[in-house]
Amino acid sequence: MIGPGLDHRSGGCGVREAEPGQPPWLAVDAWVHSRDASVWQVPRTPSAADVSALRATVRALADDPAAELSRTQLADGSRTVCGLLALRYPGGTVELRVPPFAAVQLGIGERGRHTRGTPPNVVQLDAATLLRLAGGSLTWDEAVAAHVVRASGIRADLATLWPLPELG
Repeated sequence: MIGPGLDHRSGGCGVREAEPGQPPWLAVDAWVHSRDASVWQVPRTPSAADVSALRATVRALADDPAAELSRTQLADGSRTVCGLLALRYPGGTVELRVPPFAAVQLGIGERGRHTRGTPPNVVQLDAATLLRLAGGSLTWDEAVAAHVVRASGIRADLATLWPLPELG
C-alpha cells in the first residue's frame, strides 16, 4: 500500500513499483509526471547505447550542419546530453532548457544548490544547437553571437562545458 486506498498492485492507479533502493514516493512521482507533458524527464545515467546514438547524431550534424534530424533523434540526443551534464555538474545554480525535450539543473560555479524555484541563471536553446555544441561543431561564442542561445544570470556562460569529452 503506497497510501490510503492507493494499492498500486490492484491496477487502480497504475503506479509502478519503486526501483531497488528508491524511495516509494519516487515511483508515484514518476507515474504522475509520465502523464504530464509539461515535465521533461531526463535519465539520471545515460546508457552506453544512448551515448553511442548521440555520437552518431552529432557526427551527422558535423558532416552536414543543415541535416534534418528526426524528432526522436533530437529528443534522445538532448536528453542524453542533459543526463551527461547532470552527472558531471550536480547541483542547481544554472538551469539548462531545451524545449520541448529536456531541462536540467547544473551546479556551475562555487555556489551550491539553488533550493527554491527557478535558479537565477537560465540558459535556453534548441536541440540542434545543443547537439552541435556537445559535438564541438559550434562554439559557445558562435552560438551566442548568432542569437541561438538565450542566457541570463552571472553564471549562465556555459562556454567551458563544450565539447563533451564523451563524444571525442
